[in-house]
Amino acid sequence: TYPTLARRCRAIITCSESSKRDIANYMDIAEDKIFVCPWGYNRDLFFPHEADRTDKPYFLCVSCSMGRKNTMAVVKAYEQLAKQKPEHKLIMVWSNAPKEVVDFCSQDHLRDNVSIVNGVSDEQLAQLYNGATALFFPSRYEGFGLPVLEAMACGTPVVTCRNSSLPEVGGDAALYVDPDDTDAMLTYMERFEQGELK
Repeated sequence: TYPTLARRCRAIITCSESSKRDIANYMDIAEDKIFVCPWGYNRDLFFPHEADRTDKPYFLCVSCSMGRKNTMAVVKAYEQLAKQKPEHKLIMVWSNAPKEVVDFCSQDHLRDNVSIVNGVSDEQLAQLYNGATALFFPSRYEGFGLPVLEAMACGTPVVTCRNSSLPEVGGDAALYVDPDDTDAMLTYMERFEQGELK
């Protein structure tokens, strides 16, 4: 098993202090054997630059899933915003989105304003970050949370959660919500929509 193998290692390298604590607690590994080496990003790609503009401003979700990434919370918050006929669209970078999500986003009041894209290259992802008004990343757990770092490297505001490693990455620069608080996500969407946040 992984804990048995981990205990045999002379040293373990992980990407965050949060992951270090988890490894120590759940695998019964001495903390002095665990070393943190935070992930980085490609500075040649992820930096503030002029992006190709879409016909409407948009919010972005990256690295989506039905589980811990908690992307449906953003979709449900946006569904409430859609009732206000907003300028902003919602774009989700999501490979193989489940049929139930595709069907949900195909409803009449969402169909024209919610896009699910896949097969995105790093160059295209950098463009999406730079063109977005904000990244919404309400994950329930992250070993690191690379999309938060990449978005901030592009100068894009980030709305995320204060759990696991995310505060390490977001620091004082990110905006925080509870992962189940779709009302708070909606409030941030409304404030970005109204130009109160940039």
